[in-house]
Amino acid sequence: MRKVSWEEFEKMSYELAEKVKGKVDVIIGILRGGYFPAHMIAERLGLEIYVIRYKSYVKTKKVGKPVLTLPLVGNINGKRVLLVDDICDTGDTLKAAKDLLKQYNPSEVLVATLFIKPSCEERPEFWMEESDEWVEFPWERT
Repeated sequence: MRKVSWEEFEKMSYELAEKVKGKVDVIIGILRGGYFPAHMIAERLGLEIYVIRYKSYVKTKKVGKPVLTLPLVGNINGKRVLLVDDICDTGDTLKAAKDLLKQYNPSEVLVATLFIKPSCEERPEFWMEESDEWVEFPWERT
């Protein structure tokens, strides 16, 4: 298991922010795990942040295709959007979210994650680290 500390998470999020600086107008975090890096990136760049939510896991077990449980509330028409999640496992959630956002007529949708797995089929444009281990983020420790 790959455990990520708060300090490491903060560093990774700020480095992602530097990679996308000037390339996007608005940040959209995928709840739940994508909210944390999305918030850090938005704060760092002084950009608006929106959220959407897909559910496809129960604890650590994938239970099927991603289901939209919270649609986008916000205007992204004509904007360059950065879609953010914590990790790309299969890429199903990122693909579903990207397809959803295209219905709102953004000028571009880019994707960023902290981690990608080798099984990630919908590769983000930006990521920080590849890992084939289960990644435990600091906000998941209860």
